Amino acid sequence: MKNGLVVLEDTEGHRDLLREAVDYAAGTDAELYVLSLVSTDEFDEAIETLDAIRSVEDSSYRSDAILTAARNDAEEIANDVLADLEDEAGDEVTISAIAAVFEEGARADTILEVAADTDCDHVFIVGQNRSPTGKVIFGNVAQQVILNFEGYVTMTTE
Repeated sequence: MKNGLVVLEDTEGHRDLLREAVDYAAGTDAELYVLSLVSTDEFDEAIETLDAIRSVEDSSYRSDAILTAARNDAEEIANDVLADLEDEAGDEVTISAIAAVFEEGARADTILEVAADTDCDHVFIVGQNRSPTGKVIFGNVAQQVILNFEGYVTMTTE
């Protein structure tokens, strides 16, 4: 593995997956990227909040502050996981945090784009437990990544 991409949320399942990715990266001398995804709805809502704060405080918050906050959250989770590792694997791995906005229904596409942009050859993702009917109706992000990524994919479920 040259570079790995870990799709990260603040859940124990995602932290467990990051621990596995760190161990794997340490053994292959690879760099890891942790990706925090923000939906367009969340992004638009945050923009509205910033606009409201701007009008009250007469301040100059910028929209890139939203992605910066998401990136900082991912970095904080990664640092917590690295601090919890008892072995030296965490000391051997470089982790960079990334945040991206995804359109409704395009979460998998955004993951694939970020993986391509960062030259990742391995994606680590937590999948959802859905019934076959749920997969048909709502789709499955992990399945789309597995089918469309041209590298290795490690998937766990919560």
